[in-house]
Amino acid sequence: VQTLKLAASNLLTALRAAQRFAALAAAEKEQRTYAGRLRALHAIASTTTSNRKDQIDAALRLGLEQLDLDWAFLGVIDYAAQEFVIENSTSRDGTSVVDAGVRTPLGSTVVGRVRPAKGVQIVQEAGESVESVVYGAWASYIVAPLFIGSVNYGTIGFASREIRPHPFSEANIEFVAVASELIASAVERGLQREQLQASETRYRTLTEAIPEMVWVINAADQFE
Repeated sequence: VQTLKLAASNLLTALRAAQRFAALAAAEKEQRTYAGRLRALHAIASTTTSNRKDQIDAALRLGLEQLDLDWAFLGVIDYAAQEFVIENSTSRDGTSVVDAGVRTPLGSTVVGRVRPAKGVQIVQEAGESVESVVYGAWASYIVAPLFIGSVNYGTIGFASREIRPHPFSEANIEFVAVASELIASAVERGLQREQLQASETRYRTLTEAIPEMVWVINAADQFE
C-alpha cells in the first residue's frame, strides 16, 4: 500500500511538472508570436506607399490575428458634422464587414463610452448599445485613439460578436497601443504626401496656364 501511495505521489508530481512545462512552453510560443507580430506591424507601418488603404488594412488584419477577434476598423472624426466615419474596415477573412463611409453620430459611438486602460479603450460587453446595433451587434471592443500632433484624428478598433470569456491581456492592450501609434504615424505621412501632391498639381496647373515666365523668390531674395 505504501509503495502504491508513493508511486501515485510521484506520478502526481510528474503530471504537475509536465503541466507547468507545457504552460511555460505555451507562454514562450505566445511571446515569440507576439514579438513577431510587433516586428511585422513596424514593417507594415514604416513602408512608404501611395496606397494608404492597403497599408492600414494589412496592419488591422495583423491586429485581428493577435487579438483573435472578428472585425477591425479605422474611423475618423468629422468635427464639423460631429460624426464618426468608418474609413477602413476589414474582417478575419479580408472582407469588409461595415462599409467604408458609414457615419454615426459621434456621441453614440464606442469611443467615448468605454473603460480606458493605458490609453486603450475596452468594453467586454456592449449589450444593446447604439454602436452594437449600428455596426451589427458587436459585443466586445478594444479601441485606441489616433493622435496626429495634438489632434485626435480618429480611432482604430477591433471587435467581436461574442462576449469575451477572459479579459484582454496586458500583451493585447500593449499591442493595440503600439498599433495606434504606428498607424497614426503612417496616416500622418500619407496625409502629408497627399497634401504635397495636391500642392504640386495646383502649382503645375497654374504655371502651365500662365503664358509668362514664373519664378519663386525666397525671403532672402534668392531664386528657388
